[in-house]
Amino acid sequence: MAVAALVFVYVFIITFIIVLAYYLLVGLLKLIGFILMSIIIYLGFFLHWLIEKVYRSIFPRRERVSKN
Repeated sequence: MAVAALVFVYVFIITFIIVLAYYLLVGLLKLIGFILMSIIIYLGFFLHWLIEKVYRSIFPRRERVSKN
């Protein structure tokens, strides 16, 4: 009876450690993914701004001529 209880406790502890490690790993991967997506979105906005600057330096906006 005592051996069965010890085996149960050991199995419970090992399972708990495995599940905890799994959720920590998944949480870490989610955090890394969030950081990478934030960097990618930031780079997208930056490239959009940079391309507009280069484009406007080559093709400036035309002055609107009023018809009055």
